[in-house]
Amino acid sequence: MRYFIISIVIVLSFFKQSFAQNTINDSIKTESLDEVVVTAQYVPQSIKKSVYKIRVINSDEMKALGATNLRDLLYHELNLEVFQESSFAGTGIEIQGISQENIKILIDGVPVVGRLNGTIDLNHIVLDNIEKVEIVEGPTSVYYGTDAMGGVINLITKKTELEDYSSTFQSYIESINTFNLSGKAEFTKINNTVNFGLGRNYFDGYNADENNSRKSDWGSREQYFGNITFQHRFDKGNWQYDSRYFSEELINLGEVTPQNNAIDFVSDTRRFENVIRFNSQLSKFNFLEGIASWSNYKRTKRTYLTDIDNNTQELIEKQTDTTKNETVFLKGQYSHVNNEKNVSYSFGFDTNLETVKGARIKDQTQKMNSYALFASVNFNFFEKFKVQPGARYTYNNVYGSVVSPAINLKYQFNEKNQILASYAKGYRAPSLNQLYLDFTVGPFLILGNENLEAENSHNITVSSKHILIFDQQKLIIEPSLFYNDIDNLITLGPMVNFTRQYINIDINKTRGGNIKFSYEPAQNLRITGGISVLAKYNTFTEGYDTDDFILTNKINASAKYTLKKIATTFNLFFKHSGEELGYYVERTTDDLIKTELDPYNLLDFNIYKSFLKNKLNLTIGIKNILNETNLDNIASSTSEVRNSQSFLYGTSYFAKAVINL
Repeated sequence: MRYFIISIVIVLSFFKQSFAQNTINDSIKTESLDEVVVTAQYVPQSIKKSVYKIRVINSDEMKALGATNLRDLLYHELNLEVFQESSFAGTGIEIQGISQENIKILIDGVPVVGRLNGTIDLNHIVLDNIEKVEIVEGPTSVYYGTDAMGGVINLITKKTELEDYSSTFQSYIESINTFNLSGKAEFTKINNTVNFGLGRNYFDGYNADENNSRKSDWGSREQYFGNITFQHRFDKGNWQYDSRYFSEELINLGEVTPQNNAIDFVSDTRRFENVIRFNSQLSKFNFLEGIASWSNYKRTKRTYLTDIDNNTQELIEKQTDTTKNETVFLKGQYSHVNNEKNVSYSFGFDTNLETVKGARIKDQTQKMNSYALFASVNFNFFEKFKVQPGARYTYNNVYGSVVSPAINLKYQFNEKNQILASYAKGYRAPSLNQLYLDFTVGPFLILGNENLEAENSHNITVSSKHILIFDQQKLIIEPSLFYNDIDNLITLGPMVNFTRQYINIDINKTRGGNIKFSYEPAQNLRITGGISVLAKYNTFTEGYDTDDFILTNKINASAKYTLKKIATTFNLFFKHSGEELGYYVERTTDDLIKTELDPYNLLDFNIYKSFLKNKLNLTIGIKNILNETNLDNIASSTSEVRNSQSFLYGTSYFAKAVINL
């Protein structure tokens, strides 16, 4: 709190000086309508030309939120539900009611590896070197294959500034015992650029119960991360090498027993990634892209019996294990883009070679390889109607081959009105962990299942966009509808004696819709909002008298107000999550038990200001103003109990400073 107050004083001390400024900083200009996107595209192009519905969180929005990791960035998104699996599995995400293994997270098009219970922990995805985030809702299996049935989240790293030298240092503090510090530097000489960065994020744990001085609702986290990039540019192309490192130590202290001891858990995670990529424009209409990556993930979990009186610890060997994942990813894509003839096409291949090792893996080592060919053609009729069919052929050494077709349609009525429609078939083979890994999550045992079948899905999405301009005011309205039907969904079965095993669910459906709007009543004021409704199929309707679908609703809104004279932006964010119902079967009585997740509201406010010609940027703010805290548990409609205890911290205060040299 002391550091937060100091930060406020620093900001206020600059206000008098800032009133003399006459120009507004680039970071608070109106969002560009001609945003360039790369996810699921032939070549980078304007979002207005894409046949996919893509949500872009650009650098301005990232600054406004003051987010430091992907979890913080996505909390207020309308169709994305961020949830806490457990203190061990971390924070996961759900899109269109589909979660875990079916959401693919990429960094510059390369899959992020290292899932625990199907979840990539969003706390591990730091944003220090991220320029923007592109989100595609619904299957993109033609381009990205397995894990992409629910959607894709692609983080785009910051590109070179083409300056001789530049550096950035940033710090972040929050009143919930958080302190982050990082820096990066970039050197450019003729056609070569070297970029490297280092950082440390520290969270000392948090406990809502002040009377419990030892056990924390949230365990302490200490993260170290770094990256180095070398890029060489040549005529009509470039090649680039990226190396990224991440490590985390997560400590969860247990409750003290009557014998005055406790069971404590320590989890060490390490992720090391190396990527080589090249892009080349072969001719006026022809483009070539290639990616080769090697990723290494290691997680070690240690369990200790702690003697409180003597302050000693004894390692419990039977509850200690290490899992390693090594993945080689190769991708090549050729694209022919000829707007003059209104026909473009793209085809390519990708290969994913995965090896998992560990004492709890069957035979201690398992491998799974997949090889795929993909292609699509884009027809542009009358400059208004686009049709883009595509297909992907995948061969998996364990589950054989499958073809996944898709088609996207787009009709542009005029510059201000358009409609999009798509159908896609998705496919996902079980992961090696789901097949062969037995592991513990706190006191619970999770078992793999070698008899799992591959998932198949069908998705239909329809959306439109309408722009209204009147009296120098602008209103954008974007309605959308979706339907998902998944066969053999892989999930965790019911708990028996603290043990759960992965199973297939024959029927799983989600359907819903949303409407978003963006209103600019003045050049310096932007208001956005939306409402969504999601219906999840209730598998218990097969044997019990219950509703076929379980409904939930979300509402979000934000306001951004800019004072040009002082180059300052005020940001307000709100999200309402409605009541969510769930069911589970009481095994002793075979009764169906109904559970509820209470509705909650999140309200954040912050101020962003730039000083000294953008050399110093400061953000101060308040998170969770309404002081929402722990939520009750919920059992979902698929028998999978989601532990939402310790979901929210309550009100907190933060300050972020960025220095650009």
